[in-house]
Order: sequence, then structure tokens, then C-alpha cells
Amino acid sequence: MIRVWRYGLYTLCIGSLLVNTITYTNLLEDYIHEELYNNDAFDEDLFDDSDTYNEFFTSAISKQLPPEVIIGFLLSLNALEILQTDFFVHTNPLNKRSILDSPLFEFRDCNDYDGWHLRAEAFYNKTDRYNFTAKSDKICSYLALASPTLIGAIVSVLENVNALVPNFFDFDVPTVFKILQKIRIEERNLGIMVSGVRQWKRGYFQIMTPILYHERNFFLTTSELDELADELGEGEPDFQKKHVISDKLGLGDTRIEAGMRVVEKPSIECIFGMQATIPTAFTIAKCIFGNHFNKSKFESYPDVDFDTIYRALEHYLNHTIDLREKQNVIDIAREFIIGVIDRIAANLIDDPLGNGGHLGLGVFGTSQSPLTCFFSRQWAEPWCWHNRMSLEYLWPKKEKRFYINKNDPQSFAERNFADPAQAAANLIFLQNELINRVYLLAITTTVQPGLIYRWTSSFNYVSEHLKGDVGTNLWVQQAEKLYDKTLSPCTATTINQLLALDMCKVRAPVALQLKIFGDIAYCFQQEDLSWTIGVNGDITALKHGIGRDYTLGLFVEALW
Repeated sequence: MIRVWRYGLYTLCIGSLLVNTITYTNLLEDYIHEELYNNDAFDEDLFDDSDTYNEFFTSAISKQLPPEVIIGFLLSLNALEILQTDFFVHTNPLNKRSILDSPLFEFRDCNDYDGWHLRAEAFYNKTDRYNFTAKSDKICSYLALASPTLIGAIVSVLENVNALVPNFFDFDVPTVFKILQKIRIEERNLGIMVSGVRQWKRGYFQIMTPILYHERNFFLTTSELDELADELGEGEPDFQKKHVISDKLGLGDTRIEAGMRVVEKPSIECIFGMQATIPTAFTIAKCIFGNHFNKSKFESYPDVDFDTIYRALEHYLNHTIDLREKQNVIDIAREFIIGVIDRIAANLIDDPLGNGGHLGLGVFGTSQSPLTCFFSRQWAEPWCWHNRMSLEYLWPKKEKRFYINKNDPQSFAERNFADPAQAAANLIFLQNELINRVYLLAITTTVQPGLIYRWTSSFNYVSEHLKGDVGTNLWVQQAEKLYDKTLSPCTATTINQLLALDMCKVRAPVALQLKIFGDIAYCFQQEDLSWTIGVNGDITALKHGIGRDYTLGLFVEALW
């Protein structure tokens, strides 16, 4: 991943392209003479004789390079086409299912116990491929890494650079992008779920909360990284820990359920009640194996030192640049690219331990029936059929959400880039477009997560020493709603910024998971305690708008 993000985005950013051109080209003087001499942006009479040309050229390198020279250079490379192509297809965060909603932690017991039921379960949950969009777990559905238009624009620019500086770029752009398209996001949760259930003749109460280590990262296989290194070269040490992994350790949200038995018959027993998800999640430790990306840092666009870049270009033309100035330009390019990467990481992999501070309130209902009600056979006596349904509403809350500017070809069409009188304004416009097109902007937004519906259906087996169950779990979350987007301070400039943002790309889609789960346990009696030790697991069979994950658990229960 070190090499993936640093060098992949390196090829996408026109800023880094300009920096590399500055660093290596010694042919710009010939370019100004051969190319700009015939450009419509300049008065042909200006270069009637060599003395006039030499006077112009001396003037150009005796002070900061004129904007018209820089504009002309970018036009000759066809670099403007890149800025008119979408890099971000979507900017939504990834849909997330709370660990509290796993079917492994639901209370299912066919026996009517009048007492406390305490349970501790060590679990490991992993998502191999997270969905970036409703239907795709490929990053090219989120970033335009498979766009023929973008790839073609970059290839055209690099070919023009190589025409000026032979063999400056020696890697194959389509090959590099094909590798970058394979980037995926993984997630791991390792922890202990602690829960307690109290049953009475009519009443039911449950509380549970997890202690967990949570981690997300970008991922490519070793062979894919090696293939990328063959094209681009090696990356820097510690890049992976600083920029492509985010992790934290702490306490998750707390789920409380309380209900009453409303039906109690030999053929069926039903409980109806209320549930609440309390936002108790807090972080104990961060940056254990990765990094933390503070979204508040990204509420404004960065200041890129373009003047240093242009000054370096001037000195290169005059053959007076020194190593320190060269290093300054390289550092600007690196900071620019890292800034793009970190904002993407903050949006996609820096994920809260709980529901992001949203309070959840809902209703649930359970039912269980002996299987002998349906099959009058001896083998059916230890079995019962259990069902649980719930509907939960998460209350709105302000969050930081990431937005990107709209693609506005009209703003380019309205400008005359061949007019030297507009060169200064056009250069500022291009600088702003470069930043606005590749830098996500964090904006405080009121988020209304969609309703969450769950249905678990299982067949439970209970004997003297063995118990177990097998079943399915359906989890569905509506698409979220966003409103009250604010930039501070609220001025005419910030209002214009909001109007320029692409609101269609930021909303997370509907999410759905269908899981298959099961467990098996051994029971034994010790004085006044009944103990149960078992293992369980679940795996995603069907999904939409969310990742495909699995969970493995080892649990211990005590009943008295």
C-alpha cells in the first residue's frame, strides 16, 4: 500500500506532474522559442528579431515566470483535460453494521429460567472486501481509476512530457491503473462481548456492550504490490502505518432491551419490548498499528506554495537552481499528494467504535415454539423454532462528511486561455481547480441514518448436556438523509463553496446483509451454577451496499 497510494495518485495529480516536469526538464527554453512563438496567445510582432526575443526571454527569467508562459506550457501538454475529468465518482463513507447487531449475541433460549444469565464471548470479525458503493467492492466504482477519459488524458500529457524530455516517464499508465483498481478495504474487530440477561415470569431484561480493537486498512496482495513496484519503484518506510491503516481500542456502544411476555402458551411464547442503543463508545488507545485521521483538520483547503514552484521553474530556465530549492519543490509535491491520500483515508478507514454518537431507539418482538407443534415425532422434542424481529431508529446527529466540487466544464469553456491579458486570472483559476478537484472537504452535516430492520430465525436444540442452533439473520438499513450543511464562519465565500459541492456523491446507499449462523455448546452443573461453554460463527451469504464478513466466537455462560 505504500507504493499504491503514493505513486498511484502521483500520476493523477496535475500538481505532481508539474513538479516533476520542473525537476527534470532542461528543454523549456527551446519550448518557449519553438512552441510559444507561434501560439495565438502572443503577438507575432513581438518576436520580429532575435534581439526582441532575447529581451523577452531575459525578462521572463529575470523575475517570476509570467503567467502566460505557464498557461501556454500547460496548454501544450493538454493538461487542462485532466482537470475537467471526475476523479471522485463517490465521496460517501462506507456503510457499517454495529457489532451489537450480530446474531451471535442475541439471547435465544427455549427454557424459561427465572434468574440471571451472564455471558462473555471472545470474538473475531473480519470483512475481506468492503463495498464502496451499493453494488461494488472495487475502488474503481468510487475513484475513476477505470475511466478511459481520465487514463487517456494522463497518457496524452505524459506523452507530451516525454516528447520534451525523452524517457522522462518510463512506466505504463494503463498497467499501473489496472493494479490500482484492485485496491480493496479490509476491516477487523477483535474483542469481548459482555452481556447479562434477567428473566422473570413475565419480564425480560438484557444489557450488553463490547470491548474491542477495531482496524480498517487499504489492501493489495504481495504479488500486486510487487507488480506495482516493477512499474513505479519502491515507496518510503512507515508510509503504510501513517497513511493506509487506521485503528483504535476501546469500549463500544451499549444495547439495553426490556420486554414483557405477552403470550405464554404450550404452543408459542412471545415477548414484546423496547430497545435502546446508548452511544457509550469511547477510545482508550489509538494508532496502535496504524494512524488516526482527525476530520476536523480537513475543514479547509490547504495552501499550496505555487510561488516556490514557479520560482524554481524560473531558476531552472536560468540554470541557477540549487539543491535546497529543488528539495523544497519535491517536498511541496509530496505534501500535496499525502494531503489527498489522508483525506481519502479519513473518509473511508477512520471509523468510530460505535454508531458515531447516534442514539438508537426501537422495538422488538420474539417468539418461540416447540417443534413438536409441527412434527409429532420423538426427534422433534429437543427442538424449538425461535424468531426475533426489531426495528430501530437512529437519531440525527452532526458529523463531519466529505464533499468534492462539482465537475463544471462550463467554467472552463467561459475562459479564454489563449488571451495573455487573462493569464493571471486563469492561472489562479487552474490552481484552485487543481485543489478543489482532488481534495475532499470536511463539512459539518446533520446526518439522519436510515431505519434498521433485523429478523433472525433459528432452530434451537437443547438436551441435558448439549445445546445449539442454526439459522439465518437479515439486516437492512435505509439510505441516510443529510441536511444542515454548514461551513464556519458562514460568509458569502463559504456559501459559494457549498453551492459548488457535488451533493449527489456523498450519501451512503441502502445496506443489506443476509447471514447464516450457528453454535454448539456443552452444558454442565456445578453446585448452584449452570455453566455453558461453546463456539459459534456466522458468515455473510448475501449483501448489498456493505461488506461481506464473517465472525468466529468462543463463549462462556453462567446461570443462577
